[in-house]
Amino acid sequence: MLTRRQHLLLSYLRDRTRRCGATPSFSEMAEAIGLRSKGSVHRLVGALEERGYIRRLARRARAIEVIDAPRDAAATLIAEVLDSGAADLIEKTRPGWRGRAQALLGEKQRLRRSRLPWSRSA
Repeated sequence: MLTRRQHLLLSYLRDRTRRCGATPSFSEMAEAIGLRSKGSVHRLVGALEERGYIRRLARRARAIEVIDAPRDAAATLIAEVLDSGAADLIEKTRPGWRGRAQALLGEKQRLRRSRLPWSRSA
């Protein structure tokens, strides 16, 4: 599970890399997520690397690779259950479960998008 700032930084890195093709500097990352210290960004980057969300290449400036594999554990579990035959079994005992689970996943994605300050139009 990521903290709010770790999630913001990871989302910013994904968005920036997709748009520009290059990773931002630590100063740009700090400014984008509202931090004053590059040291704080360094700790967040270290935590993301430790958790497997990013990979840093040694002795290279701006060499951060965003890895798509890790996701929120709850969202991963819900998505796996919805994609499997287990969802049908759960639906028999708990009618409406599938719809609530899909709504929860949609709400999580909507909230994530709404919390990204750099993606809002000015």
